[in-house]
Amino acid sequence: MPGAAIADETRASADVTAGVGYANNPFAGAGGSGSVFGQVGVSPEVRIVNERRSIVIGADIFHQEYFNDFPGNTTYSTHADYSNRLTENTSVHGRLGYSSARLGAFGFGGLGGIPGGTLNPIVGPPVLDPTGVGAGAGLANPTIGIPILPGSEVGAFGAGQRQRTFTANGDFSSALSSRDTLTGSAFYINSRFGRSRVNPDLFGALGDYDGYGSSLGANRRLSEFTTVGLVGSVSGYDYDGAQSDTRVYSLQGTFSTRLSQFWSLDAALGASFIDQQLGGTSTTVSGNANLCRRGERTSTCIQAARAVLPTGFAGTQTQTSVGLSWQMQVGENQNLSLGASYVTLDTPDGGSLGPLDNQYGLANAGYSRAIGRRLRLSPSVYYRSVFGGAVRRSDDYGGQVSLSYRLGDLR
Repeated sequence: MPGAAIADETRASADVTAGVGYANNPFAGAGGSGSVFGQVGVSPEVRIVNERRSIVIGADIFHQEYFNDFPGNTTYSTHADYSNRLTENTSVHGRLGYSSARLGAFGFGGLGGIPGGTLNPIVGPPVLDPTGVGAGAGLANPTIGIPILPGSEVGAFGAGQRQRTFTANGDFSSALSSRDTLTGSAFYINSRFGRSRVNPDLFGALGDYDGYGSSLGANRRLSEFTTVGLVGSVSGYDYDGAQSDTRVYSLQGTFSTRLSQFWSLDAALGASFIDQQLGGTSTTVSGNANLCRRGERTSTCIQAARAVLPTGFAGTQTQTSVGLSWQMQVGENQNLSLGASYVTLDTPDGGSLGPLDNQYGLANAGYSRAIGRRLRLSPSVYYRSVFGGAVRRSDDYGGQVSLSYRLGDLR
């Protein structure tokens, strides 16, 4: 009935996790003597949903306690996400987030304090979100094409710094006709760093920065399975330290198609024009691609990305990455996953600490088994290496076994 109220459904849950593991160099510093650790965590979430709107409020709190040489580490984050289909043709989405994490720390959600979890092989640059709506952490909407998270702080791993980041972003999508769609977005980043106990004048405010930007795009559906588009974006990054304030102007063409029953391709390719207050202007290729095969029980994705992103200590960086991910459902209650990635980070002006160009490699494997409806066993292993740049770092490798228990809603 027109004007009839739409009933909301509230779903509340919390995952409680505990486990043990080993890490050879858990903070990716210059030395690594290895340590066994214990870990606990909790992830509460409340969802309020109906057929048009969803509101999600959640948090994650995790703590690792090391038994040898390394200090304990607590990582926490919170977020509020809002999506609404205003009309049959127009949808809006917004998200607020806050996180606090020690740079380089081995963590539950991501290996190395870099956006991207253990099942996401791309660590740093944004990768394509094939859904095109409601980009998640570290992802870029292919019709919008701008990141909503900071770049990787790999150059400052091992310094013991804590990064506190507040992010706000919103986007909309409006169908102008049966074939044409208009999209837009805006974001804001506030990144702050804790002071170093060793040298309080070196860190702290020198790494703090603010970022902001917006974009506008248009898409045309050529057929049932193929869409093309064009998106332009502008972003700015203002630093409190010696880094050069930067403006980035990007223009990209987008392409999305279903190649067959199982294969799909999403891509964006164009150029980013970089205007640095101290370093002058430059131009670089930017974009991303995601080639995926999704079967009944397996999924395989090959990803690549190149983007201009902000970092605190290194200033504005160009980050290039390639990665591979594979997941398989074994039976009704078990899953296997493999991932590998390689990332390069290039710094035009060297930031406040001098040249911080780095390369980063990561490989990981995981297994997950549901025990009943609420309990889940999850062992995993990983290997990561940071190389290049001025600091020689020991490789980090290890693994963990964790048990998680779901309280409340099971969906």
